[in-house]
Amino acid sequence: MKRIVVGIALAVVVFCMAGEPAEAGEWRLGLAGGLNSSKLSGDVPSKTSYTSHKGLILGAVIDRRLTEDAWLSFQPRYQQNGTKSEVSVEGSSDTTPGPEILLDYIALPVLLRIYANNQKTYVLGGFNVGILTRGDYVDTDGTTYDYKSFFRDVELSMDFGIGVMLPYKGTLINLELRYEQGMLNLAANNEDGEDSTLPTRLRQSGFEFLVGVQWSLGGE
Repeated sequence: MKRIVVGIALAVVVFCMAGEPAEAGEWRLGLAGGLNSSKLSGDVPSKTSYTSHKGLILGAVIDRRLTEDAWLSFQPRYQQNGTKSEVSVEGSSDTTPGPEILLDYIALPVLLRIYANNQKTYVLGGFNVGILTRGDYVDTDGTTYDYKSFFRDVELSMDFGIGVMLPYKGTLINLELRYEQGMLNLAANNEDGEDSTLPTRLRQSGFEFLVGVQWSLGGE
């Protein structure tokens, strides 16, 4: 945990100090939101498969120019992850809805955007540190249990994606498609020995579709 906190602090310092401005318009500020389709992978309970869970993403965007085509982007946000499940019906090819897991995070992605020559399309990649704020287990009868203690407090993911930026009357409109892959085992060691009914090895991944608006500081 301490190493991750130190890593976040170093990333913020690097973000603030990185490079001299390549030209005017060194900073961009904005907002972004969208939909997240995530699910778990790893150990699976008997006769069960994981399926996608839809959630919301909402946050801020702070960009700093490094070179003519490269921008460092810090995007603090609220992010809803999780997974649904399906359980096989014995003696049939049918399935029934199984339990659902809901995981909410305060996420802190630090990304690098590389723009094409047209300065409109770009690719991006980086890391996302997520601080768990909610970990619920929803049973098939709709009963919700607080399982936050059974999940790791901090998640580390890698993000990759593509996007397009559309200028409109002084506003920059961004459309992005991202893939996010968790790098850590989400399951926390249960020191009390309590049975959480959860597998001991879990990772999460998913796709994100984001729409954002930004404004340049200093002009371009």
